[in-house]
Amino acid sequence: MNRGDTYKLLGLMVVVLIFGMSFASASVGVGLSPSKMREHLTSGQSYTYDILVFNTGSDNMDITLSATGEIAEFVEIVENKMIVFPEPNDELPIENGRTFKVVINAPRTGTEKIFKGKIVATGSGAGDSQFGGNVAVSSQIELVVTPSKSIFAKLNTIHYVILGLVLFIILMIVLIRKSGIKISFDKN
Repeated sequence: MNRGDTYKLLGLMVVVLIFGMSFASASVGVGLSPSKMREHLTSGQSYTYDILVFNTGSDNMDITLSATGEIAEFVEIVENKMIVFPEPNDELPIENGRTFKVVINAPRTGTEKIFKGKIVATGSGAGDSQFGGNVAVSSQIELVVTPSKSIFAKLNTIHYVILGLVLFIILMIVLIRKSGIKISFDKN
C-alpha cells in the first residue's frame, strides 16, 4: 500500500466517522409537572393527583414513574409505565405529554407530621431509539398529614383487636347466663 492509498483510506474513515456520528446523535430529556408539591392531607384519607410527564428529546421514551423517600410506602402509581412521544417543539402547551395517576393514602397519625420524598420519572429509549441509557427527573413532594377529627380515625389495629376481645368476652358471658350455667367466685 502506498502513501496515497493510506491517505485515501484515512479520509474515507473520517467521512464514515462524521456521518456515523451525525446519524447516531439524539437529544434526550424528560420533564415533569408539577416539579414541586406541598399538600395538606387528613390522616387515613385517600387523594388522587395527576402528574404530567413530557418528552423534551427527539426519540420516543419508555417512562417509568416511582416514589422514593418517606412517601414511598403509601404512594401508589396506578399505571407506572408509558411510552411518551417527543414534543414537536419547545413551546407550550405540552402536546404529547402523558398523565400518570398517583394515589396517596395518607398514613394514620395522632399528631401533625411531615413526610418528604420524590416522584421520579425515569426515561429510556423506546423501540428503535438510538438512545441507550436512562434519563430521570424528579418532583419534590412534601405531605403535611394532620390527624382526623373522628375518634375512629385514631384507632389502629391493636385497638380493634382489644375491642374485639372485650366484645367476645361480653358475648360469652351473656351466652353462658342464658344457658343457665351459673358462675360464681367465692372467698375462702
